[in-house]
Amino acid sequence: MRLVLLLLLPSAVVEAGDAGLPAELWVGGWDTHNVLRLDWRTGESRGLFVPSGRGGLRSAHHFSFGPDGDFYVASYGTSQVIRYDGETGSFIDVFVQSGNGLIKAHTAYWNVDETILVSSEQGDRVLQYNGWTGGFRRTFVRPGEQGLDGPEFIIEGPGGNLYLTAQSRQVLVLDPIDGGVIDVFVADDPDTPDIDETGGLFWPTGWSSDPTDICTSPRAKTTASCATTAKPARF
Repeated sequence: MRLVLLLLLPSAVVEAGDAGLPAELWVGGWDTHNVLRLDWRTGESRGLFVPSGRGGLRSAHHFSFGPDGDFYVASYGTSQVIRYDGETGSFIDVFVQSGNGLIKAHTAYWNVDETILVSSEQGDRVLQYNGWTGGFRRTFVRPGEQGLDGPEFIIEGPGGNLYLTAQSRQVLVLDPIDGGVIDVFVADDPDTPDIDETGGLFWPTGWSSDPTDICTSPRAKTTASCATTAKPARF
């Protein structure tokens, strides 16, 4: 069974722990197609937030709370983003449908403009969707741009730019408003085959710009082991 560790619980159920650590952790089930609640310290189960297969979920990957307070899960196996009630975990709808180059949804990231960015792992692109309707807006990063192959994790980094990890052993810097790659932060130079400029990086799936506090902005609460106790207000 493959589990994908992704996100801590919202403030509604987080309890203050030692050294400010939260009491619960959420884990996406790759083979079990669910979202589990775990005790942060002991690893013991506290039940399911999203039961197996609810709403058609297949291989729960990245997930996050949207600005409406609902819970959005990248369903890798169905190439969709599925929306659940942020309090109960009840299925609401399939918010983002497959198509438009979305093949194997990896990350569902809420951008500064309240649109949702979805990385298409096998489509080799990042797509942008309307944050209220889920409708397709545009291709945010073009297929193969700057050598992009297998885009995965998106996070806001220094200066407000977005950083995208990829199976192509890269970390790319994206323009958060206009889209597209504006810089290559980490990559191996093919012209120097005897030197690995990445330091041995292989298949990066996540990163933090601050090792002491991954939650450097309100939108960074989608990251792994993000010690936030804040949840967006429901509109």
